[in-house]
Amino acid sequence: MENIVEKLICDESFIKYCKGVSGADIEFWDNWIAERPALRKSFQNAKDIVFTLSMKISGEECAAEKERLLKFISKSEI
Repeated sequence: MENIVEKLICDESFIKYCKGVSGADIEFWDNWIAERPALRKSFQNAKDIVFTLSMKISGEECAAEKERLLKFISKSEI
């Protein structure tokens, strides 16, 4: 059986649904999952993956996280 999470995260309509950019896609996927309650956990996992992959952080946030990571690494080496 095909992995439903993989199938969902590769579906352009599902990605638009997750981003909330298309009313038609939102209606379709809301109805789709309502008819398949046994897939709710996989559906949510796929939504979480799309959200995570869609996140964008500013250059300032990236620099701050890099600095935090470097500090952690240098503390770990001691």
